[in-house]
Formats: sequence, C-alpha cells, structure tokens
Amino acid sequence: MSGQYWQRLEDLFAQACDVPASARDAFIAGRCADDPTLRDELAALLRAHDAAAEFLESPRFQADAITVEAPGLLAGSRFGAWRVVRAIGRGGMGEVYEVSRAVGGFEQRAALKLLRHEAAAQTERFHAERSILARLDHPGIARLLDGGVADDGRPWAALEYVEGQTITAWCETHRADVNRRLELFLQACAAVAYAHRNLIVHRDLKPSNILVDERGRVRLLDFGIAKLLDPALGRSSDTTQMMLTPDYCAPEQLVGEPVTTATDVYVLGLLLYELLTGAKASPVQGLPIMRAMLALVDPDTPKPSATALSLADAPVPARLLRGDLDAIVARTLRKEPAHRYATVDALHADVERHLRGQPVAARSGARLYVFGRFLRRYRWVVAGVAALILALGAGLAGTVWQARRAEAQAARAEREARTATAVQDFLRDIFRANSSAQSDPVKARATTARQLLNLGADKIDTAMADAPEAKLGVLQLLGGLYKDLAMRDERIRVLRQSVALARDHYAVDAPELAAALVDLADAMYGSSENPESESLLREAQAILDRRRDDRSALRGRLLVAQAQYYRFVDPSLADDAVDRAVRLYEALPPSRGLADALQLQGGAEWIDGDRAAAIASMKRVIEVLSALPEERFGLVNAYSDLATLQYEVVDVTGAEKNARLALATALAINGEQHVGTILEKTWLGGTLFALGHVREGLDLHAQAKRQVLALPGAENQTEIASVLENRGGDLAEAGDLEAGLDDLDAALAIRRRGPRNLVLATLLDNTSVVLAELGRYDAARKDSQEAAGIRAAAGGTLAPTAVVDMRVVLPLRQGRFADARRALDGYAVSNVSGQRLSRSAIQRWLYAAEIAVRSGDVDGVAEPVANVREAIRSAGLGDSFKGALASADLFDGMAKLAGRDAAGALPLLRHALLLREELFLPTSPKIAEAQIELARCQLALGRVAQARELAAQAQAIHARHKELGEHYREPLRRLLRQLSAPARS
Repeated sequence: MSGQYWQRLEDLFAQACDVPASARDAFIAGRCADDPTLRDELAALLRAHDAAAEFLESPRFQADAITVEAPGLLAGSRFGAWRVVRAIGRGGMGEVYEVSRAVGGFEQRAALKLLRHEAAAQTERFHAERSILARLDHPGIARLLDGGVADDGRPWAALEYVEGQTITAWCETHRADVNRRLELFLQACAAVAYAHRNLIVHRDLKPSNILVDERGRVRLLDFGIAKLLDPALGRSSDTTQMMLTPDYCAPEQLVGEPVTTATDVYVLGLLLYELLTGAKASPVQGLPIMRAMLALVDPDTPKPSATALSLADAPVPARLLRGDLDAIVARTLRKEPAHRYATVDALHADVERHLRGQPVAARSGARLYVFGRFLRRYRWVVAGVAALILALGAGLAGTVWQARRAEAQAARAEREARTATAVQDFLRDIFRANSSAQSDPVKARATTARQLLNLGADKIDTAMADAPEAKLGVLQLLGGLYKDLAMRDERIRVLRQSVALARDHYAVDAPELAAALVDLADAMYGSSENPESESLLREAQAILDRRRDDRSALRGRLLVAQAQYYRFVDPSLADDAVDRAVRLYEALPPSRGLADALQLQGGAEWIDGDRAAAIASMKRVIEVLSALPEERFGLVNAYSDLATLQYEVVDVTGAEKNARLALATALAINGEQHVGTILEKTWLGGTLFALGHVREGLDLHAQAKRQVLALPGAENQTEIASVLENRGGDLAEAGDLEAGLDDLDAALAIRRRGPRNLVLATLLDNTSVVLAELGRYDAARKDSQEAAGIRAAAGGTLAPTAVVDMRVVLPLRQGRFADARRALDGYAVSNVSGQRLSRSAIQRWLYAAEIAVRSGDVDGVAEPVANVREAIRSAGLGDSFKGALASADLFDGMAKLAGRDAAGALPLLRHALLLREELFLPTSPKIAEAQIELARCQLALGRVAQARELAAQAQAIHARHKELGEHYREPLRRLLRQLSAPARS
C-alpha cells in the first residue's frame, strides 16, 4: 500500500470523526465504494477510536472522580494476618502496599493490592485477577498468598513481595551482555508460556511488570487486565477495552481486534527489541491515537541491528544482532498475528537455538514472507513485470530451476498459511464451544482441561479437511495432551486417527507415518491393546530401515518404545534396544528422549541385579530432566524410580526423601486428582509402609484407592490395578487379610485381561501369600505355580526383588518342615555391592529360625536370630526393620520357652508383642500369634490370670477372621486346652 493510500485513509478518518455515528456507515460506503480494503481499514479505525473515547471518558479519567480520591492507608492498618508497612504505588484500579505478616509466629513480606474507592466499578475485574493468580503456580510468576474483603467492602489480595528492578533497568545496571539479556528474556517467556498453557493472556507485558529479583530470577507481575482465553466472557474480559500501555501493545489491541496469545508474542518481541537495542521498537506514547494506530499498523520496524548501529550507546553491538536476532525479532513483530510465532514456546525454542548456535526457525521462510508482503503492496506493478518476464521466457531457460524452487517455496508457503489458518480456526471453535456452555468466565477457565480436549477430539473428525498436515499435527498434539492427563483410551483413539491420516496423506516410507506409528504404540503400552504394539513397531522400524535412518531422534523414540514393549515380553530384545537408544541419544543434544532411554537402562540394570549402575542411571535421568524445564513431567517418574532403587539397597533416607519428592512434584505439576499423582501417592504409601511408617502408608493407600475409583471413564484400569495391588498387599500384611485379598482379587481380574507378563506374576505371588495366611493352601500353591510358569517363560524364576519364596512358605505353613528346609537350601540371597543390608538375607535367617523352632530344633534358632540382630544393628536400621526384629524375638522366645527357660523367654516375647502392636492393625493375626506365645510363657511362670487375658485377646482377633490358616488356629487351640486343664497340685 502506497503513501497516498495512507494519506487518503487519514483524511477520511478525520472527516468521519465529525460525522454522527448514525450516518457513518453511509459515509464509509459512499467514500470507499472503489476500494473494499480501504473501507474495512477505515471501519476498524473508527471502532478503535470509539473504544478509546469510551475508555478516556470512563470514571478513572473524569475530573470529579479524581478530586474525591480517597486517602491512602496508614501504616499499621490490618488486613487479615497482614499489617501495612508503607505505600508502594497506585495503579488504574488498585493501591499497592508493602505489608508484613502480623500473626503466625514467622516473618513474611508481601505486596497487598487493594481496590481503590474510586475504582469500585472494577470490582469484578479485581476478583477475576485474584482468581487467575490463585490458579497460577510458576517460579516466574509472583504467587498469590492470601486474599479477602476489607471492612469497607473492598477486595484485597496479598501477593508475593518481589524485591528487584525492572528487567530493562537490571540489564542496564549490571551491564548485561547479549547472552545474559537473552537468558532473562527466556525466563520471561517461560512464565508467559505457562500462563498461556493455563489459557490466560497477560495483555499488559512491559518492563515495569517484569522484575529481576536479587537472585537474578525474572518474576512476572500484574495480571490485572489478563484475559481468559475465551471470546465470550463478557465485559470482564472485553477484548476492545483499551487498558494498555501504547508503547507495549500489539496492533490488534489498538484497532479493536480480538486479543490472543499472539498478542503476548508481539509484546515479548517489543521487550526483546528494547533489551537488545536499549530503544523502543515503536515509541507511540504521547502521539494522537490516529498517529499511534498508523505507526503500529503499517510501517515495518527497523531491524535491531540497524537501530543499534545508529545509537552511540547501544548495549549490544550491531554485529551480534545481525542475522538470527534480527530475524527472531522480525517474526515476533509481524503485524498479522498468524505470521508471528505460533506460541511463546516456539519463540523460546528459537532463542535457545540461537544461543546453542543452531539454525533458527525465524530465518526459514523469512524472505518468502517479505516477498509476499511486497506482492500484496505492489500487486499491479508486479503483474506488469510478470508479463514482461513471460514475453522474454525463451531467453530464461537457464534459470528454470530457480522458478521451480520458487514454485516449491510458494507451495510450501501456501501449505503453511493454510495450516496456520486451519489450526487457528480449529482452536477458536473449541474455545467458543466451551465458552458458550459457561456463563461464568472463571468457571469456564477452571473446567476446561478435560472438556477442551474432548471438544477438540470430537471436532477433529470433520475439521481441517483441506489441511491434512495441520490436522495430523493437531491429532498428535491432542495425543500428547491426553498423555499428560493420563487419559489413555482417548489418547489411543486420536492417535489411531493420526495413523490413518498419515497413511492416506503420506507415502508408505514417510517419516511422518513412522512417527505416528511409534506414538500409537507408546500409547498402548500397559493397556489391553498392548499386543498390537509389536506390529506397529515393526512397521515403523521397516520404514526407518528403508530410509537408512539410524541416528535420528525418531529412531531413538522407536528404540525406546521397543525397549518398553519388550521389557516384559523378551528382555534380551529390550536390553538391546535400550543400549542402542542410549548410545544414539548421547550423540544428540540433551532431550527427553535421552532421559527415557536412561530410565529404561536403569530398569534393566536393576532387573539384572546391578543396583549401583541402576541408581547412577536414574540420577542421570534427574540431571537431564532438571535441565529441561519443559520436561518436568518426567521428573515425577524419575524420583519415584530412584526411590524404588534406593529402597532396594536399603538407603532408607534416600528412598523416603525421593518418594516424597515424587509425590510433591506430581501434586505441583498435575494436581490432586491426576491419575499420575494418585499412583505416586500409593507408591509413597508402599515405601513408607515398608520402612515402618505403617499408619501413614495405609492412609495414603486409602486416599489413592478412593481417588482412582472416582476417576471418570474406564481408561484407567491399569492404574486402578496398580493402586489395588499395592494397597491390598500392604493391608493384608498389616492384618486385614480379607480386605487385602479383595483388593488383590480385583487387581488380578484387571491384570488377567492384559498380557501374561512379570507384573501379573508378581501380583500372583503377592496373592498367594495372603491365601496361605488364610489357610487356602491349595489356592496359594496354584497362584504361586502360575507365577513361576510366567517367569520361566520370561527366562527367570523369582522376581528380582522377591523376598518371600512360596516354595518355602507353603510347606512351612502346612507343617511340612523337611520340605521347607530343602526349599530353603535353594533360596536366593542377593548381595549387592554397596548395599547396607540384604533383605533377602534377613528373610532367609528368619525362615531358618522359624523352621527350627516349629520343628523342635531348639538349638537351630540361636545362630540365624543372632545374624538378624547383628545385621540390623550394624546397619543402624532398627527403626526400619522392626518387623524383622519382632519375629527374631518371637522365635528366640519360643525356643527358650521350649527349652524350659520361661524367665529368659518373657522379655523377648513381651518385646515381640510390643513391636507387632506398634506395626500392625489391631486385627492382625500376627499380634495374636505373639499374644499366644506370651500367654504360654506366663502360664509356664504360673501367672494364669495374665495368660487367660492374653488368650482372650488372641481369641477376639481370631474371631474377626472368617478364615485363618491352621498355623494360626492350632497354637490357640493348644493354649486354650492348657488353660482349661485341671491345675496340678
């Protein structure tokens, strides 16, 4: 568009402003009949002018409102737990004060924001800001600490107090170099991207709202005019209300167009421009509104390098800005939102690529974009030149390849434009569909996570028919989001669609098809559809093999998926895939793929018995993920797996610390009701139970069960099984055998619908233990033998972490002591390098002591019992092995009692009972077992009354169980016979 065009537009605008509103449409139609583009531009400017006029005439700008401005608060004023220290500032709708916590016994500063008296009309907006902040939890965003309503009815909010400088002032004060400026900018991007992922646009990004604290961390402030991403939220989120700072706003804000995430992308570009040059990109503060609009809407902003070259005191030399940084800034500042970076994450990634010396996306297609703008501005001149070129076509044969290249680029540009438009329309339709069902904007924001995804999944079937590349990308995005929300069935459904679309649109050897196949196989892992994964993985491998693709990240993803699938099907194939994946990813920049490969490697090393190597691998996983903020989701599993390994090597402190850290991380990332959080809760419960924190462990199990069964839909069956088997095993161990078995049976019903793998084998073993406790010895043997068969088919015998061996337990419980002793000779003891204590060794000694005392071999008890005590004592782990110490004391006391040393047995049996009462539920038959033996001891000492009391307590426990093994029942019957026998004279 020429200068004459803009002059004509400005003249018409000036005339139209004097025309009554009722006559403007006719004025525009008459004066712009020859130019529809001019007509639309003029109408947009007039709409923006009217919005600006309404804004300037609002109460906050009226003289009478200013003259009655209420005085500020006095120091010492109280708001809930907070006491005012001093005034910090006043804004368009609020006053801000430094406050300190006045109660609670600890020091804390905060910034208290209070709605001004004269801004009463903004109460709804103030409440919206507070609701927004309450939902944002990110290290780069000042947190909401408290809130309430003052005595005079004004709402207030206490926010985290940030001591620091604006980002621009900090860079100037510290004479920051270009890399430090970019690092701070990346922190700001990360905070804004987090808000966008929570469906919030800030709308007022500027240096005064972006501080750098004393630790050099960027903190984002003031969500006072943030917009919920919903085009139908009403006045509180009006996209045309011009509460903005002209120097830091996007063109669409000035001309009244909708505000989107692209608006924040543009303003981040303005901030980046200022950080790199020390000058504003488009200084319009103080200009008349028309001039400001024209300045923002039309001319291209000078390149940062050109601005730096023109300034004597530019903070960054022009030579460091040319190329990548010029291109990055240019893309953020494109006037059309669709031509900017699609997301703040994409901008963040491009700046990171520049810092790593990698090619930036901003430079690809930049020339084509500029050429496209040239075509639109000078289309008639270009048409004439094109005709001349055609006339001279015979002389241009040598440059045909250039034409073909240009044609290919144009086709690609058309595809990209079609993709951008299709995605934009698709997302807009989703948000509109959600907002139309919600009258309350905050509720619309709060209930969108699953609903928006499901809306998208429902609409995708018929959407974007003319943009298959875009549709494939959205399907894969939906699959990833469903993965984050642990909605497996929905994830599988949309990824099946992506595979079908890739087959239709791409060649049989296309990497896009291979990627879709790998994604679908990964989604099926752990589901009832898992057997289908193998054929998908084979097809993906064949594609990459034919392409001779051995080193790409896609090959790495395939190897990780293969290792995951084959782990419980063919461990040797899994080990090979893991080794290759780790080597491949080690040669690439750090990524989530490397973390996944290392995590699988750690699991393989664990199964192979190399605990030290497994722990080292898992610690590397945490290092990799900690350096990738966008991949923090993976930290949950990494902490959890490390806790499991540390538990195995009896690193009690490390295991508890990392299990708690896994749950805390899951809560912070996913919230209370996410299935991943629920799993971490039950795994922490299991860890705490095993470490002796029985009540806390069982409480976490109970919470997890309630929550997992309350999840909507049937897609979480595998997770339900995990929660039930963990709770069931621990609940039975604690003494509620029947409830524990109910959970284990329910878990078995789910697991039997899936593959016959080592997970099923472990569950069968755990169930057989409880069946034996209840006296169902045949059923216990059947489950144990089935588990052994599954393990044999997988190339092993016992589970790598197995402590209980049913080959020993069953004959021992049935009184077949010779068989138990022979089985004990084959009991495997794991001795891991660096392990403080071997659980399997402890269990073997306890088996030996129990076999000896129950078979009458009194002399065979002392040595294994002494070994148990010494091993636990030397490791300093008495608090974590109370159950083992209780059993050692019980067997030792029984041996002494059998040897007629009742006085020596008494303190041992009392201590055994004390420990078991501390560890187990009041209904535990193990408590009754200790009561029975202590009663026998008291009877031997002539203390009949004490013996009867203990026997009655044991009877009450037995009465709580409809079923109980003979190894529990018979000793009680013997005791009762002794108590009922006539007293000897």
